[in-house]
Amino acid sequence: MRSNTIRPLLLPSLILLLVGSSPADADLPEKASLVPPPVAILASLDFEQPTPSGPDTFRIFEHSTGRVDLSQSFRWSGFRSLRVREEPENGCFSEFLGFFPEQTQGLVFVQFYLLLTDPTERMNFALAGPRWFLNMERGGHALWLETREGSLRHRTGQHWKDLFEPRPFQWYFVDLVYDVDRGRYDLAIYEEGREEPRIDLRQQRNTADTDGSSIAYYSFIGDLEDKGSGTYFVDDVLIASDKSLRQKPFVAPGRRRFFVDSYGDSQELLTEASRADLIAEARRGLLRGELLGDRLAGESAQRLERAADEAFRLRDLDLAEELYDVLRVDPEREGRILLKLSDVYFERGDLESERAAREAIYGRLELEELRPLEALRGKQISPPTSELR
Repeated sequence: MRSNTIRPLLLPSLILLLVGSSPADADLPEKASLVPPPVAILASLDFEQPTPSGPDTFRIFEHSTGRVDLSQSFRWSGFRSLRVREEPENGCFSEFLGFFPEQTQGLVFVQFYLLLTDPTERMNFALAGPRWFLNMERGGHALWLETREGSLRHRTGQHWKDLFEPRPFQWYFVDLVYDVDRGRYDLAIYEEGREEPRIDLRQQRNTADTDGSSIAYYSFIGDLEDKGSGTYFVDDVLIASDKSLRQKPFVAPGRRRFFVDSYGDSQELLTEASRADLIAEARRGLLRGELLGDRLAGESAQRLERAADEAFRLRDLDLAEELYDVLRVDPEREGRILLKLSDVYFERGDLESERAAREAIYGRLELEELRPLEALRGKQISPPTSELR
């Protein structure tokens, strides 16, 4: 998948970690003889950072009305995701092209989240080596996913095979393990709201159908044939050579971690005795009618919220819900508490209430959210962002 260069630019929203040389290395001649350490994280992009960081490791190609930019309309985590918008017959296809140190052996782990607004429109994702995309020799095309006529499919052993029909406005988690030496890959794809993967394939031949086919590039594009028009979103891209760095699939709709745990990263660990005392204190407050959210502030409110978090982790859902309901009257806490309540509802199996609580903060996945960002300003709950122009 290769386009004519229309406009290369840096995308101001990434976390990218790469090990490589810097201009300062030129002043250290003895460094040239050193063997660089293995690169564990080849690329990690969450599309959140307001300014560019890292070396020049990707290009954006777009033409006329086709765009590759940042969006708040849909995002798997944080406030932004990558949006690829395609327009037909404009002389090019929109493309986000990334590159990393060539991997000539071992396992490479590739993961990302994908949302299609119309699965009947074309989407392409591919990995390739230095011989580039569409070259079916060693070092060329390694893996290829695409949508065609409403079906998601992959090209394995130089043959296309259908996988499943993805649903519109649904997040999918793509989990790929590529074995460079054997020229094979494992591919699992999870759908938001489903515990089991939609597909889980093992030992698939790479696109070039050859062993030892290295990889150094990855690409997200619209319609390769420049005939379609569609929009899709990508978030939390990770490419790594260390299995321990892999992201986990969904634990609940809209998240791969519970909101309770996401907000609790900075909390100190409690001993079992301290946790028991905290929860007992909260229970006594409820029984005595002492807990009134509009009168709670400072340390008292923090202790109560922590007690609710610990109750949720123990899966004492009744207590957690009671405590969160007390706290949600505080407008400064309401958004966070609603998200934590959505965790409680999900664990109860009350998916309707879970969705209502989550969407009260993040909004619904509907077609009108694809209107230009200017039309949505003032409706966004998230902090404002500057789209690429």
